[in-house]
Amino acid sequence: GPGPHPGGNADGYDSDDDDAQIVIIGGWLGSGPLAASDMWVLDLSGGPANLRWHQPPVLGTPPGPCNMHSADYVPSRGEVYVFRGGNGREYLNDLHALDVRTYRWRAVETGGAAPQRRANHSSALLDDGTGSGPSELFVFGGWNGTERLNDVHVLDTETGTWTAPRVTGIKPHPRAGMTLTALRGRLYLFGGSGTSSKCFDDLQVLDREQMAWLDVNDENDGGGGGRQ
Repeated sequence: GPGPHPGGNADGYDSDDDDAQIVIIGGWLGSGPLAASDMWVLDLSGGPANLRWHQPPVLGTPPGPCNMHSADYVPSRGEVYVFRGGNGREYLNDLHALDVRTYRWRAVETGGAAPQRRANHSSALLDDGTGSGPSELFVFGGWNGTERLNDVHVLDTETGTWTAPRVTGIKPHPRAGMTLTALRGRLYLFGGSGTSSKCFDDLQVLDREQMAWLDVNDENDGGGGGRQ
């Protein structure tokens, strides 16, 4: 059945072999408009020997240029949620959803206190593993144009409500450009960049049930651990 995939500007779903696909949304261009606003789909249904790129027509209103954004497939809704991050010229915090069957875009109406504008954050989806139950989209850290962040925000994908939960434990150092992977009720954060372009190589684990950062690092490892 369908399942969550690592966030980024690419995401995919695998509801069955007949319509498996990877969706690429936007990205950094470095010149001209700076951020791309297009969408490409890699058709996986033919197997590894018959991969096919195509650019399907889209419905609705696309989010526009995207860079340093994140994208997560929400199985219960059959949509990819895009937290835009940036458009190449400014930092944003708007949320958009793409129906992966019809390729229709919609702006996601949300309540609660949305995360502040940021880019180069990370996100991941936690659900009950069935593909049809409730799910939560977590957004962590990033860069707001002034400083790196280490906050946690959660979107209830059924109600569209943002919350900023109280997370116990020792927080990771503020950072941007890290990975965030959901697995069995926990979020695994790795790496990223901090102040003075310091690159981290630490692993941080957020337990959803406890809503706490766990102590999983060896205090004597001598590495660039990300705790403070």
